[in-house]
Amino acid sequence: MKKLLTLCLLAVTMCAAAQTTLPKIAVYVTGNDDINPILASRLVSTIVSSHKYTAVERSAAFLTELSKEQDYQRSGAVDDDEISRLGKQFGVQFVCVASVADVWDEKYISSRIISVETGNVVATASAFGSMTDANSLIVSFNQLSQTLVANMTNSAKNEAKKVAVYVTKTGNRDVDIILGDQLVAGFSKSNKYLAIERTNGFLSQLSKEQGYQASGAVDDSDLARMGKQFGVNYVCLAQTVPFAGTYFISTRLVDVEKAEIVNTYDAEGKRLNTTKDVVAVSQEIAANLSGQMMATMSSSGNETFTMSSSGNETFTVNGVRFEMVYVEGGTFTMGATSEQGSDAESDEKPTHSVTLSDYYIGKFEVTQELWEAVMGSNPSKFKGDNLPVDYVSWDDCQKFITKLNSLTGKYFRLPTEAEWEYAARGGKKSTNAKYSGSSNVVHVAWFDGNSGRQTHPVGQLRANELGIYDMSGNVWEWCLDWYGSYSSASQTDPIGSSSGSSRVLRGGSWFNSAGYCRVSNRGNNTPGYRGYNDGFRLVLVP
Repeated sequence: MKKLLTLCLLAVTMCAAAQTTLPKIAVYVTGNDDINPILASRLVSTIVSSHKYTAVERSAAFLTELSKEQDYQRSGAVDDDEISRLGKQFGVQFVCVASVADVWDEKYISSRIISVETGNVVATASAFGSMTDANSLIVSFNQLSQTLVANMTNSAKNEAKKVAVYVTKTGNRDVDIILGDQLVAGFSKSNKYLAIERTNGFLSQLSKEQGYQASGAVDDSDLARMGKQFGVNYVCLAQTVPFAGTYFISTRLVDVEKAEIVNTYDAEGKRLNTTKDVVAVSQEIAANLSGQMMATMSSSGNETFTMSSSGNETFTVNGVRFEMVYVEGGTFTMGATSEQGSDAESDEKPTHSVTLSDYYIGKFEVTQELWEAVMGSNPSKFKGDNLPVDYVSWDDCQKFITKLNSLTGKYFRLPTEAEWEYAARGGKKSTNAKYSGSSNVVHVAWFDGNSGRQTHPVGQLRANELGIYDMSGNVWEWCLDWYGSYSSASQTDPIGSSSGSSRVLRGGSWFNSAGYCRVSNRGNNTPGYRGYNDGFRLVLVP
């Protein structure tokens, strides 16, 4: 791991009602010389564009002091207790700290916002990925910044207990850094706990205690004594030990008042070869120690997401992974455009201009494996983990989405009809194909001419221009909108008719002829209707 040296400081102030004192936020970034300024810029831009903040001049003195504090930390991180002290000294109410680390062959970005008044971490976010080009960096940084600002919580959180997180430096340094960051995020997301970074004094004392232990472990009674001294309710101690190509990670949570271990969790025989491996194990540990169930992607209040070089986002729910494809917003012509030819039907007209904001859409239709992971059952006629779920109504989809959102803390939903068609056409990369990804239906769709009268595993045929599969054929896909007539008027982020008796279905299916698989073709049915050729895919709004 490269030593993190580069520092960048900007400060912004939170907007408040007129005639009131505006609380200030200092933004502090450590990391790579080249990309550090980009992350700082994205953080500031997001904060300002939220209309809750305004920029102030950077403080050279604050920068100098924070640089000193960084030098004191073995991990290269900046101490939250010292941040709180310096924040008061320099007149800011919050400090946002972000760091960029090179981990294996990826970049790992962690960020947190600390309340100067309480010293509490009030929001966290992290991201990782290859980020090999400017576009992937900016997409990742934008998402991280938006997540962090959105996760600002009530900094008081009076009922929550403070947990000091300490990871001993006996294992792989990459593993230790990610484990510590993810444990802090895991505790912070809970309504039970407030995670804090170790203080200089606490770190020093624990290091001394560790030196006294023949085993390399820290004595629980001394943890309790130091916890009281440094004003925390619990201490979480984690130790990583490499063994025969795998890792043994031992953790325990100590109640400072009782000087008792209240929870332990050991992750044994883990192969930690990538950032993704460590994030998954760390969140597993945090979930068990804090006593609450979490999906691999953390939820409400504190966010972690896997960002690929393309800007896509990957989630895991109860062990099942699914990927959301980033769709850059833009303007397109919706409806019976010229390539649809004589196949176009009357409800596809008139064509009209639609402008959409950015969003994410499922790379694949929702599979039976994912449905079962969320709902615990499988309604499909054609069984198979990697087959699209079928025989689900629009109402069934809403129940699934409600549960999924509860598990992830995100806001998934069905695509609007406009979002569906824009993504099917390839967004800004569209080649104006008749079907999603090709004007030759057999290349991209399972339909009555090649399906054998059944569904097929997702992702077997060609993807479209955005890397999305099966938007033509396989199963019809429910959309959010009520079905209704088109208007010729230009629209921005339309949601369809305000009422109706049926919901929109798009894309055609294994049962239908090729004409139904066209990108502009429209279907509909009542919200409670279930069919063996009806499924859906998800949308996520940044």
